[in-house]
Amino acid sequence: MLGLGSSLATSGVSSEFSLDNISGLVMWLKNGTGVAVSQWDDSSGQDNHVTQGTASLQPALDQGGLDFASDRMNFTDNLVGSVFTYFFAVELDVNNQSQCVFGSTVTDNDFIRLNQSADNEFDIKRNNGGLRQLHSHSTDFTTSAHVFMVRSKADKTDFGVDDDIDEVSNAAEKVLSINLLGVQKNNNGNPLNGTVLEVAMYNVALSDEDVVLVREDIAERLGL
Repeated sequence: MLGLGSSLATSGVSSEFSLDNISGLVMWLKNGTGVAVSQWDDSSGQDNHVTQGTASLQPALDQGGLDFASDRMNFTDNLVGSVFTYFFAVELDVNNQSQCVFGSTVTDNDFIRLNQSADNEFDIKRNNGGLRQLHSHSTDFTTSAHVFMVRSKADKTDFGVDDDIDEVSNAAEKVLSINLLGVQKNNNGNPLNGTVLEVAMYNVALSDEDVVLVREDIAERLGL
């Protein structure tokens, strides 16, 4: 456990700070900005909007984000490669079931999932299931809102919940292919049951200092 919140905490994020001040931002679904059930605008400047044209698959608006049950939003595939940093602020409706936050239209075996078999688990499959990371965090993911983080490097993957980050060894370096927010392909496998409040994707492994800046900025704007 690194405990970045205590070791690297700042005295508060500057009002002039923005997530796009840090290079590598490829998608930013900003809370309360350009959000609708048919499209959530990308605030990164890269035009990687998430969309859903099918009414029956559209999530509901909630708290400046989107409330998912058996819904999904589509975004551009291959936004990141083998190294990346994802932040996603999510308020879970339940914490005792497996829930897929990101999935793929190409395969059911590329995803980032919470609570696979316990209330404190991250579960990642990459390259059509060729590599799996199943990690139990030190504390449970409660049904309040949290800022989750996954940072993938060449030699390890970091998993974070709020200001607590765990480092886990990587067996290999793989590319993660995902292009769905909310649920896996064809609703097959543990849809997200909760509200996505914000998402930020970087195509680099951010430094510890930048991780703190991004996390604290998201948390402060969301009142977490």
